[in-house]
Amino acid sequence: MSPWVGEADVACPGTVLPMDQARYRWYLDELTRWAGAHPSVIGLVTLGSAAGRSHAPDEWSDHDVWVVTLEGTATPLRNDPSWLPDAESILGWFVETAHGRSAVYEDGHLVEVAIFEDPELELARANDFRVLYDRGGIEVRLERIAANTAAEGGNQADLAAGRFLVEMIIGLGRLGRGELLSAGELIRGRAVASLLRTIGGEHELLDDLDPLRRVEMVYPALAERLSQSLSLPLVDGAQSLVDIAEEYLPRTLLGPAAVQVLRMRIDRVRSVL
Repeated sequence: MSPWVGEADVACPGTVLPMDQARYRWYLDELTRWAGAHPSVIGLVTLGSAAGRSHAPDEWSDHDVWVVTLEGTATPLRNDPSWLPDAESILGWFVETAHGRSAVYEDGHLVEVAIFEDPELELARANDFRVLYDRGGIEVRLERIAANTAAEGGNQADLAAGRFLVEMIIGLGRLGRGELLSAGELIRGRAVASLLRTIGGEHELLDDLDPLRRVEMVYPALAERLSQSLSLPLVDGAQSLVDIAEEYLPRTLLGPAAVQVLRMRIDRVRSVL
């Protein structure tokens, strides 16, 4: 099935405009009305900025929504986005995961949807959420899911430090081999995320599902240093990341021997570039 909805050869979709607060709220109101009238829907949840807990939506915000249905009834909603508000303006409907879909509107508005059948909800992870419609104990279940998600994040610092070390070693190896794209993704992407998972605290603005979110608001000096590191040539950026890790991480998470291994690896890569 093509992900493109309606006219697949639209030459020029509508003008991309910032979404104002009135329209943002209208969209959620329309979804809530739809959920209340649909016989198979037992829960509607909005997440992230739309939940309005730790931060409010702005002109750059999309809509993150979960729909919970009775068992055996999710497939039609996953296959056809016509139930979404303003569906005639949807440009594309894209499969992201077994449960997740993304709708892109002609004006650039993005809606990320996960559609869970009742027994599947506990497979999810969440932090900020707001339940808009509930006839299946959704609020209580989401509170439990969010608590479990937070607990998982709080126990991951040592694992994330190990991942940082491993991802840097693999990335440097690929850089030395000349695999620049793969090396860049590992060093500038995965290793930075692991480093932030290790450093990150429990500030309410931080996102325990995405460690790169809102770091600039909570740790501006660190964010500036990381941004500078990412703009350097890859081997120099790797060296800068090791310096940051050595400064920010306690020795119990990344000891001198591990730092030395990374520095030796960087020196070897420099010798073959």
